[in-house]
Amino acid sequence: MIDSDNRHKNWEKSIGPRVEELEDRGFDLEAFYLYSATIEFMLQSTIENQEKWIKHLVSKSKLRFEGITEKKLLEQPLGVLIKIFAQYCDDKQLISKLNEFNSFRKIITHRLLNNSIESLNDKAKQKRLTYYSLIKKLAEYNLFMIQKQIVKNKRKISAREVKKTKSKSS
Repeated sequence: MIDSDNRHKNWEKSIGPRVEELEDRGFDLEAFYLYSATIEFMLQSTIENQEKWIKHLVSKSKLRFEGITEKKLLEQPLGVLIKIFAQYCDDKQLISKLNEFNSFRKIITHRLLNNSIESLNDKAKQKRLTYYSLIKKLAEYNLFMIQKQIVKNKRKISAREVKKTKSKSS
């Protein structure tokens, strides 16, 4: 299994271009499978960052926080990832859009042959904007969590530099 950084590189090098090629060729149903994998990956990354932040906050108290392990996180289906993410995110509209996206994913994954492929392809094409909107929102949320960690680390660096300066002047 590859690590998170390499998963990002895999997206940029392989998955992103494939999605674009599939969309350009009108294979929106096939592109939707890759959309689902991408949303899943984004949720895993976001949950992981959120839990790191919670662990940091809780570490200063007498409380304990046991988040989900990376291995278990990677095993979770999209619906479960959405439920976990909903515990950390108060954006009800985002959660609703994720659930709507997942409902369509279930149809094309579990009941593909019960429907007209052309009709599902058209519906998948209509989901493009939803997909890109979800990716944008999840990336913004993830960036927000990363910015919090950057601020925390800057404070630690500043505090250590002050200590170092004080010890040198003593």
